[in-house]
Amino acid sequence: MKVIKKADILLGIFFIIVGLTGSILIGTNYDKGGKAFVYLEGELYGTYNLNYDREIIIKKDDFTNTLKIKDGKIGMAHSNCKTQECVKMGYINRQYENIVCLPHKVLVKIEESSKEKEDSQIDVIAD
Repeated sequence: MKVIKKADILLGIFFIIVGLTGSILIGTNYDKGGKAFVYLEGELYGTYNLNYDREIIIKKDDFTNTLKIKDGKIGMAHSNCKTQECVKMGYINRQYENIVCLPHKVLVKIEESSKEKEDSQIDVIAD
């Protein structure tokens, strides 16, 4: 029978702390986006700043989607599609998060604005 030593317990606690710290850092790695890009049938419908609360109504033919921006987040508040999957996706506010309404071909993406992208790029000078 093996006996667990004090050093084994301390080593286990160390690995748990390192694992939790890594999980937290990875989970918060994505920056919050400043703008929501809304696409309708693959074409850019509009760009909206997440800092201003508002409601966006998208109408085409017999369908309606209502987006709501509140507290720096955007979500599909209403859609008259059958599945309602886009409404169930909730609110998003981080880069690379999406809301998709497949029946109505609406896509909402959170991305940096082009100015923020330019500011974040690294300039390299080669010899």
